[in-house]
Amino acid sequence: MDPWIILVIAIATTYMARASRSWIDLGGGCCHGSYMYWDSGPAAHLQACKDKCDAEGHCAGVSYGFNSGTWCNMYSGVSGAYTDAYCSTDTHSSLRCYKLSTATASTTVADPILTTTLADTTGTTTAIGIITTTSPARSTRTFLSTTQVAATTTRTSSSWTELGGGCCHGTYLDSDSGAATNLQACKDKCDAIENCVGVAYGFISAVWCNLYSTVSGAYTDANHCSTDTHTSLHCYTTSAAIPSTTVAGTGTTTTPSQHGPHGWKSALWTAYESWPRCCVGNPNYDPTANTDECTKFNGCRWAGYFAYQGCTGENSTGTPGQCTLDFVRNHNLVSFFSISGEHQQYRGKTIRIEAKGKSIEALVVDTCADSDCPWPPPGCCSTNAGKSADGFLIDMERHTVLKYWPEFTDPANQVFSTDIRWQPL
Repeated sequence: MDPWIILVIAIATTYMARASRSWIDLGGGCCHGSYMYWDSGPAAHLQACKDKCDAEGHCAGVSYGFNSGTWCNMYSGVSGAYTDAYCSTDTHSSLRCYKLSTATASTTVADPILTTTLADTTGTTTAIGIITTTSPARSTRTFLSTTQVAATTTRTSSSWTELGGGCCHGTYLDSDSGAATNLQACKDKCDAIENCVGVAYGFISAVWCNLYSTVSGAYTDANHCSTDTHTSLHCYTTSAAIPSTTVAGTGTTTTPSQHGPHGWKSALWTAYESWPRCCVGNPNYDPTANTDECTKFNGCRWAGYFAYQGCTGENSTGTPGQCTLDFVRNHNLVSFFSISGEHQQYRGKTIRIEAKGKSIEALVVDTCADSDCPWPPPGCCSTNAGKSADGFLIDMERHTVLKYWPEFTDPANQVFSTDIRWQPL
C-alpha cells in the first residue's frame, strides 16, 4: 500500500451570535461559577465590566463593586451569588454578581474542502464527516486534530474508587474542569481526557466537576471543600493507569517527570507584594498600582503579616506581629505551598532556590491559602501548584524578585513560570 493517503475533511463552521445582552442582578457578593482568571481585569465602571464580558465568547457573568479598585471578575458559568471574607458586602458594599441572560442563534456554513496529507499508520481509510461545534456567543471553527491520528493513548481500566468526602488532594486540571450533569457524566468527562485520574463532584450550588491528573486522597476545608456545606461532595479516583503516549514513527513513550536531580523539586514561580501598593494607607501606596493583590488575593488584610514569621523590635511596625516594609525589602522572602502538605516542614526555614540561572537562599515566611482565593476551584494555591510536576508553589516577595531578577519590573504581574526549582538546606 502507498505509505501516504489523502485524508479529505469537510469542515463546517458554526457562527454564534448573541440575540440579546440583558443582565440579571443575582445579589450581593461574588458569583458562584467558573472564574476566568486570565480574562478578568480592570474596568472603569460596571458597564465597562459587562462590555468586557460581552466581548468574550464564553463569559456568562461578572462581579463588580470592590471598594479598593475597579476590578472586574469574569465567569464562564454562573449559578448564583455568595459572600465570604473576600467577597464581603460589609467591606465591599457595592459588590454584586450579574449574570448575562442571552439567547443564541446559530448558522452552519460549509467550508471549502480541506485536503491534508497524513502518515498512514493503520493501513485503512476512515471516512470523516462534518464537525460542528456549538460554543455560546463565539464564532468557532473546529478542525480535526492531527495529533489524534499520530498518537495513541490507552487506559488499562475505567473502574472508580471513592476516597472520601471533600475535594481531591492532587494536581487540578484547571482548563479541563467544568460542568457535568451528574456524577457519571463527570467520570465520563475524566475518562475522555488522557491524563485525568480523578474527580471531585457534589457541590451544592452547581454541577461543577473538578478533574485531576494526580490524586493522593480526599480533604475538606472550611470553604470551598466543606462537607458541612457540600454534603454530597466526594473525591473519586480511577484505577486506570496514568496513560503514556506513543508518537507514531518514533517509538518514543513519554511519561510525566516526577522529581529533579539531587533532591531538587520543581515548582511554579509567582510573585506577590506583602505590602501591596494598591492599599490605601500603606506606606508605599501608589494609586496607579495594579489592584490584583487588593481585590483578588486579600492582600490589604494581611499587609506585613506572615503565617510563619512575626516581627518584634525594630522590625515591627508596633502592631503585634506585623513586619515593617524595611524588613521585607532587606530579606529574601517566599511564601511556600504544596499540594501534598510537604511545605509545612519548612515553615520558618531557609531553602535554596534556582531560577533563570541564578541561585539564592530565601526564608519561608508564609504560605498560600485556597480560602483567600477560592476560584478557580479548589483555589488558586492548589491550582497554581498543580502546574508544576512536583506540585509546589513558590510565591516570591516582590522585593526579592527585583533584587535578583531586575529584568522583571512588575513581578506580581510578570512572573509566572515553571523555570524554578528548590531544595532544602
